[in-house]
Amino acid sequence: DDTYFIQAVANVIWEAFQRQQSEKRLQDRERRLTVVTDTMPALLAYCDRDFTYRFCNKQYEEWFGLKPDQIVGKHLREVVGDKAFEAIHPHIIRVLNGQRVTLERRLPYRHGPNRYVRIQYVPDQTPEGDVIGYYAMIEDISDREESERTRAALAAIVADSNDAIIGKDLDGIVTSWNKAAEALYGYTAEEMFGRSIATIIPDDRLGELEGIMTRLRNGEAISHFETVRQCKDGSLREVSLTISPIRNSQGTIVGASAIARDVTDDKRIARELERARRAAESANEAKSVFLANMSHEIRTPMTAILGHAELLQATLDDTDAKACVETILDNGTYLCDIINDILDLSKIESGKMQARREACSIIDILADIRSLMTVRATAKSLTLSVEFEGEIPETIVTDKKRGRQALDNLVRKAIKY
Repeated sequence: DDTYFIQAVANVIWEAFQRQQSEKRLQDRERRLTVVTDTMPALLAYCDRDFTYRFCNKQYEEWFGLKPDQIVGKHLREVVGDKAFEAIHPHIIRVLNGQRVTLERRLPYRHGPNRYVRIQYVPDQTPEGDVIGYYAMIEDISDREESERTRAALAAIVADSNDAIIGKDLDGIVTSWNKAAEALYGYTAEEMFGRSIATIIPDDRLGELEGIMTRLRNGEAISHFETVRQCKDGSLREVSLTISPIRNSQGTIVGASAIARDVTDDKRIARELERARRAAESANEAKSVFLANMSHEIRTPMTAILGHAELLQATLDDTDAKACVETILDNGTYLCDIINDILDLSKIESGKMQARREACSIIDILADIRSLMTVRATAKSLTLSVEFEGEIPETIVTDKKRGRQALDNLVRKAIKY
């Protein structure tokens, strides 16, 4: 009996020991499982059929900003919020029916901003096939989704750009070729992929390529580099290039992006305008020479006329005859002034005209104009008189010659019309 008793006690102790070891092994497995799940980048959680949390890893807690007791034992709706729950509820129903479900979408979670996530739901099934809960593995792909959206927008910009945009690696091999490049150079993207960019560089410009690639490898960007490129049909186009190095996520230069703008027409127009400018300058110079020559040819006989009129005036005693000669002298002098004004025109156009300010009598100027224009007025049966209203200063400071010319033109037109 004692032996039986001792054996029974030993069995109980052994079973207790085995149970303790089993519990320890279970705890070790749970600890290792917790370490593994907590170090995973994904969010892990387990819910039963009643949508109650039974487990979540550390990333899940931190992502929602909640403590374990604020998640475990709580209903799914309470943790994620009404809007998010309504969005994922139909998918969870499918999981509880034994399906695996994967979805990507933006969810309005209760805690924090809207997030674009990738969720994998896996049903937890008994050996008999009954679903007693589900596992959820969540990956925040907001950054990736934003990057993809940005990449898509940039791709659309590149594709629809009016400028040719070309990508190439550091060996000058074409990696991208947009529609504008096809239109400019005549090569399709399929024809250029994998070919050297030297395909569109004329033989006499090939030396540019190595210099450009060297600068790009050194991280230097090239702006508004004007050169010539050859199209598929052999024609040459003048282009302005802006070339920038392309770096990977580690900052290493892996290629280059070139933007080519066709400036052939702009250059042609600029050359035509330059030719027109030079032609205009040449014509203006010829005109100035002509005016100078013409003025000289007219001034020479006028000088003789004025000289002989002065000699004639000295020999006359008759008052009326002297007055006629005086008129000849005045008008001859005025004609010489007009000749000088013709020369002044070229000075004005060249920006060399300068006003000569001096003190002069406005009364004398008006008297001279009256003397010159009386004959014209009489010929049209008009009376030309000078009247003053108010006080007139004895002298004014102005350009006497051009002031007289302005008044003369006014009186001349008044008589004519």
